[in-house]
Amino acid sequence: MKLREGNPGKRKLNDDAPKPPQVACLEPPTYLGRYGKEEWRRIATELQSQDLLTSWDWSAFATYCEAYDTWRKAQNHIRRNGWVMVTPKGYEQQSPWVAILQKARKDIVTIGGLLGLNPADRGRLSLKGASPDGMSEADRFFANG
Repeated sequence: MKLREGNPGKRKLNDDAPKPPQVACLEPPTYLGRYGKEEWRRIATELQSQDLLTSWDWSAFATYCEAYDTWRKAQNHIRRNGWVMVTPKGYEQQSPWVAILQKARKDIVTIGGLLGLNPADRGRLSLKGASPDGMSEADRFFANG
């Protein structure tokens, strides 16, 4: 994790830290809905190529895709039926799908951040192949003048 996030505290890294194996199968879990499977297929290979999808991360990524599926379904429901519903007594109230949409959105942002899927969180990751000193090739070029 420190190799991906950097080592701002400059403490010695634990060379004995567990290294989870890569995911052997990149097919989405069967329990994911249509949109979740689409999201899985869209980014699983990219995550794995950067060592961000290991066997230990699999369930977090599946949960992210499940939240994405729920979010898309809630969007579709609200688009078809509106943000407001009428109760049996004739009062208007916010559709329960709005809360479902908001919860799924929070889950996407939170779990996606753990996987580096949000721009701010991605900026904290150093992907494999990055230089040990944390400098990009351009930074090194301009530093050496």
